[in-house]
Amino acid sequence: MGLSVTRLLAVPVPRVLLPGGRVEIRLDRAMWRGPLRNASAPALAAFYHPGSASTWPEVGTMAGIVGRRSHHDQLYLRLRGLRRIRAASVPAGPAVEVDVEIGAVHEGSGELDAAVIELQRLVRRYHAALVEHGERADIAVSLPPAPEAAAYRVASLLRVSEPERQFLLEAETTHDRLGRAMAALRRETELLRRTMGPKGA
Repeated sequence: MGLSVTRLLAVPVPRVLLPGGRVEIRLDRAMWRGPLRNASAPALAAFYHPGSASTWPEVGTMAGIVGRRSHHDQLYLRLRGLRRIRAASVPAGPAVEVDVEIGAVHEGSGELDAAVIELQRLVRRYHAALVEHGERADIAVSLPPAPEAAAYRVASLLRVSEPERQFLLEAETTHDRLGRAMAALRRETELLRRTMGPKGA
């Protein structure tokens, strides 16, 4: 798998930002540095970092800035996830530059394409279980045909904890990520069917 390396400013995000997803972050004026002052700021390295965490994860997401506003001493940035990245060394803190590795995107193969078909079946089954138990969900949801995008879409649809979403993001290969997404869908669907009675029952 080919890797490219670039240097980006690291920023914390309150929930896991997946490629294709969006999140808004708030930065204190003291954190504003170089590119962040410019309207045409480059991409950033976004890492899931809840306030109570003492260390940063190595795996995050390259994010583009799609909106910004300021209020008093706070800067609010709206970010869109672009690509999965791995830091060459654990980020030292917010607004600190870090070298990140960007892996190649796997567009597909016979095995991966078959996995996407199975993933589509499982996500609709999962959403049907949610609806059965009174939750709002789209039982006709369609996944992107590209394996990498499909895996990230499922990770965003799953109603799981942020650490589990991070676990999906950290998978080293698209094959592994698809496998983790399938396992999570099967587990969550089974839990819904075994432990959650219909609302009002």
